[in-house]
Order: sequence, then structure tokens, then C-alpha cells
Amino acid sequence: MQAVLAAPGPITWSMCSKAGAHGSFDSVEIENNPVVPGQNTTVYGYGSIDKTVTEGAYWKMTASFKGLKVFSKKGNLCEDSTVKLPLGSGAIYINGLTCPQEAGKVSVVEKAIFNFKPPTGVYSIKCEMFDQDSEQILCLNINVPM
Repeated sequence: MQAVLAAPGPITWSMCSKAGAHGSFDSVEIENNPVVPGQNTTVYGYGSIDKTVTEGAYWKMTASFKGLKVFSKKGNLCEDSTVKLPLGSGAIYINGLTCPQEAGKVSVVEKAIFNFKPPTGVYSIKCEMFDQDSEQILCLNINVPM
């Protein structure tokens, strides 16, 4: 008897920003969607901010699987960062803003690679960005079926 493995579904996203947040995405494009282990998955975000972002701005990222927190990280929004995933399963590459980032149109490119297929299920990632005054720029919920 041969086992049939279902292909994972596409990555989905939704805004979770609070009222008064200083930014928004107009569109998001995802390359390699659904995720293919061993290949980069690239997220392109296009939007705008209504306030200049300077040094001191930061991001927070929390990931969970089946309701259990897998990791929580924080970093400088004005520099590139690499988030190593648990158990050597991959990495998320965050391209920081060029600060000062003037108010107006903004585009971001972020990449992730999974070295191997993790346990089957949906991984939920909450990404938040805050300015130098700790005011929310935006919040994005991302669901990654594997």
C-alpha cells in the first residue's frame, strides 16, 4: 500500500494592525507558494507609512504550531537580520529599512528557507513593526501550511 501525501496549501496573510498604526500594505506577493523545502520562499510587500522611521525602530516575530509557541524574536527594523528556525529547520531573512525611512511608499522583500519538511500542519507567524517611539507601524498574520 502506498501512502499519498497531500501537498501543502498556499501561504495566506491578513493585516492585524491596530487603529492608528502608521503603515499598511496595499499588496503582498509570495514567490514559491506553497513552500517547497530547500527553496527560498520570498515575500514582497508594497505599502506606505505616514511617519518617518528612524533608528530605534524594531520588529517582533512570534511563531506557533498547533497553539504552541515555537519561537519569539525581536530585532532592529533599520538593519538586516537572520532568524534561525528551531532544530536547524531553516531561516528567515529580514531586510531592514534604510533609516531614516521617509513617510510615503515603501516596499519590503523578506525571504525564508526551510531545510526540510517540518511536521505537517499550519504554522502561524505574527510579525509586528514598531517605530522609534514604540508606536505600531503594522502587524501581519501569516499562515504557512506545511
